[in-house]
Amino acid sequence: MIQHAGYYTSTQVTKPLHTDHMDCLIERLFKKGIELRFTPNLYPLREAILQSDFKEFGIHRFSNAMEL
Repeated sequence: MIQHAGYYTSTQVTKPLHTDHMDCLIERLFKKGIELRFTPNLYPLREAILQSDFKEFGIHRFSNAMEL
């Protein structure tokens, strides 16, 4: 395994031992008091964080984001 910014990437194909089906995920988040926000564009957030003094930052798979 390769360590990156606090997460690990496997160099081998892995298969799950089992899967759990979960319904109503957004509702479950709300019931736990979690605030959920949606944004059409992650670039302003990314740039603000990069300009800040926050150094432990990772935005995984940002290269897949589409600029509008």
